[in-house]
Amino acid sequence: MCKGKSGYICACFTINKGFCVKRAGAFASGTEVQFALRRWRELVKSPTFLAIVGAVSVIWTVNDISIHTALSEMVLLFLMRLLFAGVSAGVASLGILVWVRILRSRFSTIVRYVLAGALSSPFVFISLAGLTVLIDQKLPGADALVSLFVSVVVTVTVIAAIIGIVNRRARDMAPQSNPGNTVVTAPEADLPDLVRRLPAELGREIIRLSASDHYVEVYTRLGHALVLLRFSDALKELGAADGVQIHRSHWVACSAIHRLVSKGRNLFVEMDDGTILPVSRSRFATIRNAGFYEERVS
Repeated sequence: MCKGKSGYICACFTINKGFCVKRAGAFASGTEVQFALRRWRELVKSPTFLAIVGAVSVIWTVNDISIHTALSEMVLLFLMRLLFAGVSAGVASLGILVWVRILRSRFSTIVRYVLAGALSSPFVFISLAGLTVLIDQKLPGADALVSLFVSVVVTVTVIAAIIGIVNRRARDMAPQSNPGNTVVTAPEADLPDLVRRLPAELGREIIRLSASDHYVEVYTRLGHALVLLRFSDALKELGAADGVQIHRSHWVACSAIHRLVSKGRNLFVEMDDGTILPVSRSRFATIRNAGFYEERVS
């Protein structure tokens, strides 16, 4: 039985070396965007985000003034730079969040962030070009637009790549065998049979199972594999792992649950790897009684 614990998750496409392409019970794409927007709103209100935007604006302003610049001009220039920095950072961060969710599990972490940055760049460019037109009351020349576009693409993509590298390193440095966080903590000789079926590079921490025809998709913190096994047998082979079956086709580890999400009369489990899984009505009470945080979305 699960003991309430907060973690994190969302809908994704799972791809396993050509064996299977399957979408786990996810919300409509509109809800995907809602989750990204919620995280974005939290981000743009964070002290770190505001401090970075402010620092960039100050540096940008200092670079464009001289000791002979009047104070009023400095203030006006700073406000302009603050506006441009805030808009570009806000649009870029929203785009990256949305694209990272869309591309989740299709590519490696770094590639996913690089693509997210590149795909977000046109929106940042349009926003900055639009601001320029509003302020200058005229359309910039072709050379200026090309220069701005190239600068935006390079800057946003590089920043997104750095974020991806940081996230990847943070995940790689996270302890994979901490008894307080893992689902499977038995000594080597007592490992559950299901863990023994997995490639060594996937580790021992199983976070969820999903039935797929005659196979079971086994997910760990390090990846996933497709195992030829009945779902009921897979549950038996898990042994005493701390988790709960939320649906006839899904089992989740308690340590990997972020929260519950209710949408209308439906209930979902949001995992900390970005996956959203449906909960059977007959199991509503079981998962809710486990004490996980629940949020209602429209």
